[in-house]
Amino acid sequence: MKRIGLSILLLFFVQISSWAQEENLQVEVIQKGKVIPMDNGIINLKSDAFTFEITSNNIEGFLIGATYDRDLYRSAIGEADLEVPWFNSFAIADENHNPNKELIISDQVPTYWFYKNAIEHRFDSAPKGNAEEWVGQRTIEVLNNLSSYETVPLSKFKDTVYVYFYSPVYDEHYNLTEAIILYHAALKFK
Repeated sequence: MKRIGLSILLLFFVQISSWAQEENLQVEVIQKGKVIPMDNGIINLKSDAFTFEITSNNIEGFLIGATYDRDLYRSAIGEADLEVPWFNSFAIADENHNPNKELIISDQVPTYWFYKNAIEHRFDSAPKGNAEEWVGQRTIEVLNNLSSYETVPLSKFKDTVYVYFYSPVYDEHYNLTEAIILYHAALKFK
């Protein structure tokens, strides 16, 4: 009886240990100090600045595709069958500490957001944590469209931006074999 109890206890600890090492990313969208809920994949926002609050467990960095193109977004999340250029190109890195308060929009390349330590990261000042577990905020005031070289303040934007956060998996030849979806949403501005 004692052995069965010890075996169950050991199994329980192994399960907790493997759960604690799982990778996950939680994303909340905050505007005017309130978490804005998602409804059927859509987050309705006012045409004003907002913040992504990201809580990460065992994910140091991830790629973000941001687009105005609904069909590209639908293809990325598996609802349509177009080629997704984000998956075929290398990412560009945003600036350290998010000085421009921008979200880069591109149908061709994703951007790379990461937290390495308190000095090296792509978030607003003072993210908390370490490379394994961290919480960072990234304020967005401007949309920077790489293809048109146009920068649009959110206060003047009344449309939808589609965002897709993912973790790429590559083979030994650096070919993308899988894109693990971490988060996706349609951000609708009114």
